[in-house]
Amino acid sequence: MELLLDNKPPSKAVKILNSYSRANIKAVELNQQTVELLKLKVPLLSSDNLIQYPMSIFSTLASVSGTESILYGATPTERAQTSSWVEISNELSEPELVAFLESKLLTRTFLVSNHITLADIIAYVKVQKYLLKLFPNERLKFVCVMRWMTHLQSLPGLSELLPKFTVPQVESKFDKTELTPYTPQLVEPPKKDLKEESKQPNKAKKKPPKKQQAPPAEEADPMAYIDIRVGYVEEVWRHPQADKLFCETINLGDEKRNVVSGLVDHVAQEDFKGSLVVVLCNLKKGKIRGVVSEAMVLAGKHSDKVELLRPPAECQPGDKITVEGIKPNPPKVLPEKKKYWETVTKELGIVKGVACYKGTPLLTPKGPVSSSSLEQGTIS
Repeated sequence: MELLLDNKPPSKAVKILNSYSRANIKAVELNQQTVELLKLKVPLLSSDNLIQYPMSIFSTLASVSGTESILYGATPTERAQTSSWVEISNELSEPELVAFLESKLLTRTFLVSNHITLADIIAYVKVQKYLLKLFPNERLKFVCVMRWMTHLQSLPGLSELLPKFTVPQVESKFDKTELTPYTPQLVEPPKKDLKEESKQPNKAKKKPPKKQQAPPAEEADPMAYIDIRVGYVEEVWRHPQADKLFCETINLGDEKRNVVSGLVDHVAQEDFKGSLVVVLCNLKKGKIRGVVSEAMVLAGKHSDKVELLRPPAECQPGDKITVEGIKPNPPKVLPEKKKYWETVTKELGIVKGVACYKGTPLLTPKGPVSSSSLEQGTIS
């Protein structure tokens, strides 16, 4: 095998991972003029076939070196999160990625799990050069990112590979000031003129200052208010008054609900019945063409293709679906004025076949929610 690289961030990340994982695949660095002349898409891994997609190259290096379970992920959930972070690092601009990392690294040491993965290496290489262009006071806005970067470059085996990043030192205004010792002086208080004081009218007592109200608590992420569960479709029939609507009876573990879904053109009735689905449970119920619908079945969409989201087969009806780092606190019914669901749908999507919110997988107790054939798309 052979690696073809240039001087751009994806190639730099591949080069670092190749050395750090000890895959030690022969690497050839090409200048930009040669890359353009030969019309190459780099990084490029040449083996039995040509691998050009960066995530495929990263996972191949991890597999060849035997570090796949550590650098890529030991579980399907970790692999999905790692792939999601690689996508985010490739798609976002440098300023957008730094801002996104700052919000995510507030409570994390690494991007995935409790150890370094290739997601950390790729994100580091992309933002390092950008941060060095900023003035020191601008860099100090990203304290979580700087803490994460300095920690990565101190890890054994990485310190000599990662491009160096130094934390700016802020000079105190006292650094060059000579301080003189303070000598306390006793000052005699002025004597009161009792005659003058007796002539003055009695002053009204001052009212104690009002207690300042505590600032309102910061509102949780909108996803915290969303109730999504695993459902089992017990019955399916065509809507008596609409050709493109199904009516379903869905078992949610401790209850059953009637649901109306516009999936006739996309899902075969025999495939729908008896399957596990993903259900939004706390929308306000309403009538759709005369039939009451008490929930919503979620599906992924890309171009003209619509496909049901699927929880792992080991799930049970009623299993909660959550997002790592967001503590669920859903009301029984979503308040319409708050527009929580409308806000959440803007951040829902399918990344590498996994249903995600803000790039983080939707998780059941048995693993992530997925789509059987859609690699990307929206969710509604």
